[in-house]
Amino acid sequence: LQVMSPRTGGSGEDPSTNDIDGDRNGLVVGGVNQEVGSGTVWTVGPEWPSDAYDSSKWTFTHVSYVALRDSPTWIRGVCRKGKRVAAVGEYSALGDGLVLVSQDGGRTFSDRTDEVLERLESGGSLGPLHRCQFARAGELFVAGASGVFIRHTL
Repeated sequence: LQVMSPRTGGSGEDPSTNDIDGDRNGLVVGGVNQEVGSGTVWTVGPEWPSDAYDSSKWTFTHVSYVALRDSPTWIRGVCRKGKRVAAVGEYSALGDGLVLVSQDGGRTFSDRTDEVLERLESGGSLGPLHRCQFARAGELFVAGASGVFIRHTL
């Protein structure tokens, strides 16, 4: 038994973790630092069987630096397939969903929430998002607390 932690300590980098996913290309961990009101995402690459025990090998992302809205965030779910990584959650003060996607193994993320919001029915609400999964090439599936089910073609 070994215990790993991507946390590096210090303010803004010591959150709780809510989800983990991985494949032979790496791991992704998502959570929140309630002290600073920011969702957090960590990724580590294909050498994760050895590198995951060294916190300096993880890439750390403050969701508040990526998200397009200026509001506290939480990451509830993460998923990974090859170089594609997604993190889903919510703008916690607003109760609105959040979708972030990386195409480079988690080194950089883009906020895809507005693309999803544009497809909602008039007056529809996205609500907090909790789970994600990659399917065939270019397809991301997301499920949320408000009964929302999203199929996003990347």
